[in-house]
Amino acid sequence: MEFFKEEGYSPTVKIGFFDLRQISAIFMCIAASALLLICVKNLNYKTAIIIYKFLAFINLFLLINRQAVKKFVFKDYDTKTILPLHLCSLNLMILCAASVTMNETLLNYVFAASPIPAFLALIFPEADAARFPKINMRSIEYYTCHTLLILLPVIPVLFFGFRPKIASFLPCFAIFSALFISVALINTKLKSNYMYICYGPEHTPLKTAEKIFGRKIYSIINFLFFTALFFIMNMLYIFIS
Repeated sequence: MEFFKEEGYSPTVKIGFFDLRQISAIFMCIAASALLLICVKNLNYKTAIIIYKFLAFINLFLLINRQAVKKFVFKDYDTKTILPLHLCSLNLMILCAASVTMNETLLNYVFAASPIPAFLALIFPEADAARFPKINMRSIEYYTCHTLLILLPVIPVLFFGFRPKIASFLPCFAIFSALFISVALINTKLKSNYMYICYGPEHTPLKTAEKIFGRKIYSIINFLFFTALFFIMNMLYIFIS
């Protein structure tokens, strides 16, 4: 069971804000990402689509596996912390739906909402599994899921002919608002902090924003920031293309 344990992480050599093992893991993610993009680029369209869908479901499997391990192996399932209701978990599930349907609104939503938060989760992780990674299931799941949440939303743009559109803002905003409000209500009921709506997680810029502005303003900024992601990513696409 040691392979599945989440406890016992400890820092090694610190380099600025980072731990040496974290930097090593991030470089491995970069190398794996480059290899994946090269492979997809050189595959025919049909095979590339199959690989894209397969990886989306691998990500979903890792999410379900973590839920199952906490529930049935260690029997320490805590509904205040483990439910798949953080932004990256929600994006992961929407990404799976987008990979199956290739719906333009869903593709545009994950293109806007997924890469930047997933990147920040790798750089400023709340979990020790990413700050001080070890070769175990939790670290593998953390780095794999967040790396794929950066890559998979941009692969349709790079290789499948999908084009993000500013005109998709309203349906994308409706999706995000529905998720935000639903999670806020669940947080009120469970006294939880899903999507980090109530307060910022330690060791991250969100905690800094909360300390500067206070919790009420922080919640508003949180909503506005994630709303702004749509324009940030779509404008970036327009600028690059």
